[in-house]
Amino acid sequence: MRYADRAWATDPHDDQRISICDLAVQDDEVIRAHARNATVIGGRYNTEFCSAFMVRMPIPNDRLVSVERISAKDVKFPVPEVKLENVVR
Repeated sequence: MRYADRAWATDPHDDQRISICDLAVQDDEVIRAHARNATVIGGRYNTEFCSAFMVRMPIPNDRLVSVERISAKDVKFPVPEVKLENVVR
């Protein structure tokens, strides 16, 4: 939260807010905490997720640990606890 608190305390039109968020996404502690997140988020285009990451491509074959194909047709998704539309203006 230290990054979020600092970012929201700045002027919304100030590029410093984006810079602070850029620092947060590079902090290993923040990344680990984000990966452990269990809060279901309702995102844009009816997406639902607990965490999301950007990945630098291509990924070398020797770095792949596993690949799985998941079918979600029989999965009951939980109701999102937080909706992005209510958080982002």
